[in-house]
Amino acid sequence: MPPEVQPPPRLLLGATLLFWGAMSGNALLGLIAALLMEGANWIRFRWDFDHTACSRAWRISMLLTLVAGALIWLDGDRYTALPKLMIWLPILLLPLQFIQSYGLRDYMPLNSLSFFSELHRQRNRRLGLSDSVIHFNFGNPYFIVAVIAASLGRNSDSWNFLPGLMALGAWLVFSRVKARPFALAVVILLAGVVGFGGQIGMSSLHDWVTNRSYGTGQPSTDLTVSKTNIGSLGKIKQSPEMLWRLKITEGGRVPRLLRLATYNRYKHTSWRM
Repeated sequence: MPPEVQPPPRLLLGATLLFWGAMSGNALLGLIAALLMEGANWIRFRWDFDHTACSRAWRISMLLTLVAGALIWLDGDRYTALPKLMIWLPILLLPLQFIQSYGLRDYMPLNSLSFFSELHRQRNRRLGLSDSVIHFNFGNPYFIVAVIAASLGRNSDSWNFLPGLMALGAWLVFSRVKARPFALAVVILLAGVVGFGGQIGMSSLHDWVTNRSYGTGQPSTDLTVSKTNIGSLGKIKQSPEMLWRLKITEGGRVPRLLRLATYNRYKHTSWRM
């Protein structure tokens, strides 16, 4: 089998979806998706999904992505809309992976993932012309998408993120490369050490960039996080600046409660939505 259509090792996608569910806070959804994908290893019947079925699955995934993006944009803010959408990509791309897992073929044509390529293919078929088609196994990019989505999850800053990521990467590498296993293990371990240092550095840089007003009373650029000074020494600095005024019109009723935002998760001196 050519390397471009070589599928991921058995059970790797299921483990990756479980990892995504744990990191994104959707453990039950990750479990359901993992069972659906890995169920193909024990279910014998298959569908004969052709080029047209692949194109339809791609259109369904794109439609789901557009709808999810619109809902996230309307419900959130422009700073976090794209990362939130990317977190849901493993679920939004499930139709394509379903075609791959439960189809008769271990590959799908690359030109089925484009509306214009599909029109070009139909035109060539009418004219009796041949197509030069590139085939690939969708499980490989789906694995990468699930790992990226897990890295954007709300639990990706926990201690078990990097070990889980290293385990999935080692699983994939050792399934493809059989020579020099000890050297590969050393390289993966060194990569994990470098990644751990990079994770700490990037986390510190992110906190510095998005929360430069910490303790000053000014709002930060991340609207989903509200920092506190709980546990800090010294006097809490509060800004005297007035951001807005509320004026009651004649005959109007004074509201009992005023709310700017609601935060329901507390972690590391931060309230999060």
